[in-house]
Amino acid sequence: MLCKFSFPNWKNVSFGIEWFTDGYSVKNDTICSDESDPDCSNRHSGLPALHPDQIRSYFKPGHRVHCKLRMRYNTNVDNKWTAITKQSTQYFVGIKVVASHQNGLLKECNKDTRITVTFTPTVPIVDDANQKHLSIKILVPDRDELQTKSAIDTCDLKLRHGMPPNESRIITITPVCDNIDQTNVGSMEYRFVIADFGQRFWFLYKLPSVRVSISNTPQKQCSSVTDPHYTTFDGRYYNFMPIGDYVLYKNTFTDTEVHARSWVCVHWSSDVTCNCGAAIREGADIIIFSVCNANLVQTPRLLKTEIRSEGGLAPGTHIIRTVQGSKVTHDVLLPSGNRVKVERYRWGLNIFVKAFAPKPNTIFGLCGNLNGRQDDEFHQGGDNQNYGQDAVSFGESWRVDPRKSNFNLRLPAPTTPPTAKQPKYCECPETEQQSPNCDWNANRFKDFKKIPGQDIADQFRNNRRRRSITGNFYSDDIMDYEERSFFVDEKEVQFALRRIRSRRSVSKEVMSNENATKHCRAVIEDSTAGKTCSDVPGFNLTSAMVECITDLKLTGEIKFAGAAFDSMKEACEEVALKNVSLYKSDASGKFKPPADI
Repeated sequence: MLCKFSFPNWKNVSFGIEWFTDGYSVKNDTICSDESDPDCSNRHSGLPALHPDQIRSYFKPGHRVHCKLRMRYNTNVDNKWTAITKQSTQYFVGIKVVASHQNGLLKECNKDTRITVTFTPTVPIVDDANQKHLSIKILVPDRDELQTKSAIDTCDLKLRHGMPPNESRIITITPVCDNIDQTNVGSMEYRFVIADFGQRFWFLYKLPSVRVSISNTPQKQCSSVTDPHYTTFDGRYYNFMPIGDYVLYKNTFTDTEVHARSWVCVHWSSDVTCNCGAAIREGADIIIFSVCNANLVQTPRLLKTEIRSEGGLAPGTHIIRTVQGSKVTHDVLLPSGNRVKVERYRWGLNIFVKAFAPKPNTIFGLCGNLNGRQDDEFHQGGDNQNYGQDAVSFGESWRVDPRKSNFNLRLPAPTTPPTAKQPKYCECPETEQQSPNCDWNANRFKDFKKIPGQDIADQFRNNRRRRSITGNFYSDDIMDYEERSFFVDEKEVQFALRRIRSRRSVSKEVMSNENATKHCRAVIEDSTAGKTCSDVPGFNLTSAMVECITDLKLTGEIKFAGAAFDSMKEACEEVALKNVSLYKSDASGKFKPPADI
């Protein structure tokens, strides 16, 4: 540290400099004690960090240092020091830690509310341990359900040796997306610990912590199942049996859109339709699952997974493929926190969308608007018209020309590669001995999954191909790389379009209500899963029974009961995983969903 001052080059004036650390006098210097002193032209005094005895310190990180200047004429030993002194401002020694929002509020799944923390050393970072960096470990105390409510881009901040004073480094705290509902606002404290024991100067320095508050953004689920029954994010149930492509879900905040394609799924009636395809777009990535054919009539086909991403899938995208008997499930986790589950059956697909609404008026499509109300679900169609309570007209308004749908859309490659400057999102540990948990996305979802799946997203990552040549496919049994479309040529497009009707109604019943109820009760209500789920707070088994009975009455095919059971299980899990009161801590302190469910 230097205490500098200006004064004419007089040799008859002595200067007394007194150094203070946190208000205590620690050192006195005299410059030009008499006219013969060769140092009379000097106009500064230095204060080293370490005392000459190499044991004590004049100052350490966290101290505030200042100096005081007096003068006297040195021509006579009886001359007094001036009563008036000149004093410097206090100088903080250490690392300034400044949050962009003190006691800032993070809103789950809304990256617009993230908080930056700036670290600015006020003194040079000096190498006194033969290391390249000063390491600052970032720790978060274990707060049960709050422990995964936010993520940070690193849990080990490194300040390079030789870094000059007042040069800064910044970390970012981002709210995560999770599926635990917690209505109260909680808070977390980030602690910053110097981890280099060999750093004599910085060792034991305690940096100030940063506290952030976190508000809950509830995750909601929409489903389009069997022939198709729709349950919106806000819980409104309706039937709509189209043929063609429709906007199931659109989120303008995250730039995400899910299209569903439907086909005739029973051979004795063209009035009964089911989903045969789901096309998911986020940013420039498009992920397609399809068993569709050009005629949009159910036939045995392999499930094809196609990835259309000119620059490779964005980091943080996961596609988990799970096989259970004859059912194949793909769970798609997008970097935004949106999730889509696609279940494949012989007759077609069940589609589940799990989403958040961190900002109002950003959710659209057949899944509704996710505003907490059921009475206005049909008030904004795809043509911006209000359809009151008319589900069919509302559904038709979200029809998409197949040539413009996600199923056939190709987007230009992003201007910057997906990995360029892509941050990681880390869940920092409680102690220095524990390791951080980092991922390419800020999603921390709980699940009950006992059967491990395979993440097939890596097979499609960094797959840079010319736009005009190739698509990337993954089928039930083989991988191929052949360019194709789900509608093979223009004639088949026109043939499919001619089959699309503006309105559909189903009146024929091929199974009695009594027989349908009996079979559905055995599969759903009397099953172990059904009995367990009936005890889950907030879950209603009735809607699953209604779906099952309706499907069996219309189709006469008991295979739809199995799909209704899976739909019931999915909805039950969703309700149970949200309920934080059902969670328990395991032996390691991690918050776990209820094992009995």
